[in-house]
Amino acid sequence: MGSSTTRAPQAPPHLEPTERDGRPAVAVHLADQIVTVAARCPHRGAPLAEGTVVAGAFLECPWHGATFDLRTGKRLRGPACPDLDIVDRTPTGAAPAPD
Repeated sequence: MGSSTTRAPQAPPHLEPTERDGRPAVAVHLADQIVTVAARCPHRGAPLAEGTVVAGAFLECPWHGATFDLRTGKRLRGPACPDLDIVDRTPTGAAPAPD
């Protein structure tokens, strides 16, 4: 008899308000890592915890649609603004970095 390995279904990416170094942040849970970013959009301060993860690696601002690459923090589209500050990265399954 052979054994089969069943993989648990991956949860969709989701956003979780958190803090990092005493500052508000948002943990973005992706398939292979948790990316922690600043809590507010650099354009007009929208709460990024209310944003949307698009195509598994991009964060879209809920107010004006600025879209940021979660791998680099670069703004890809939307209103002109600074890139998104990536505060921390934690591979899935690893312990988070201490505050």
